[in-house]
Amino acid sequence: QDVDLLLSANGTPVATHWQRPLSHGFRDPARKLARHAQVAQMSMRQLHRLRANPGRFRINTAAVMLRVASRLEVKGQPGVPFTICGEVKPDPRWKDPATYAPLVRASERTGTPLIIMSMPRGG
Repeated sequence: QDVDLLLSANGTPVATHWQRPLSHGFRDPARKLARHAQVAQMSMRQLHRLRANPGRFRINTAAVMLRVASRLEVKGQPGVPFTICGEVKPDPRWKDPATYAPLVRASERTGTPLIIMSMPRGG
């Protein structure tokens, strides 16, 4: 299983599958975002404001996801840390190696193993 990684408007890696979250059950309580707004167009403040229907699920940074994962271990293998496999989604900003720095720092800080992959796009 992998976790999809997208970039917010300011380049913060976020863990979410939906490039257009308002088209997939999230709502904006402030009603300031267009229905087809993309994660890449939203600030972290805007992303944190979104809520999934029903419940309180939020889109968080990849660093938060790694911190949560640091508390997990492989089932049936005590002491073996849970590994996150992050799939970067298409965005030209991923071409800059510095874009990965927050992911690497969060992985090191939390001790959560992180594998970063990219799926080639056919054309």
